[in-house]
Amino acid sequence: MEEGGEFIRGGRALVIGTFGVIATTKALSLGVGAVGALLVGIIGAVGGSLVRDLLLGLPVSFLQVGSLFAAAAGAGAAVLILLVTLGVGVPIAGAIAVGVTALLRLAAVRFDWRFPEQRALPWPWRFRPRMRGAGG
Repeated sequence: MEEGGEFIRGGRALVIGTFGVIATTKALSLGVGAVGALLVGIIGAVGGSLVRDLLLGLPVSFLQVGSLFAAAAGAGAAVLILLVTLGVGVPIAGAIAVGVTALLRLAAVRFDWRFPEQRALPWPWRFRPRMRGAGG
């Protein structure tokens, strides 16, 4: 669970969406394709939030195990790209994308939605080096 009250969590979620929208819009304006703009949007949201957390001395949000941080940023960037492709104006599409990102992030925090954690594979699939005896 993220630190802070509802106001802080809401602000952090809006910041994720804002950084993602700025990066995605910039990529689209420079002629990057949809997939490239999606990746730039995710990287912009995660990177911007990383800088924000470091400057404020907070724990880095996206490093929490299983959090839907980048997934929410990706969903917002995808919504922005879809709306711009359909002819919606960038300011309106950007506002909607920020809202989608923030709502997904807040819902993930509120309802404790997480990706599965990493687990070790069972023995036959995991490499174990053989130990040789002293004689050979």
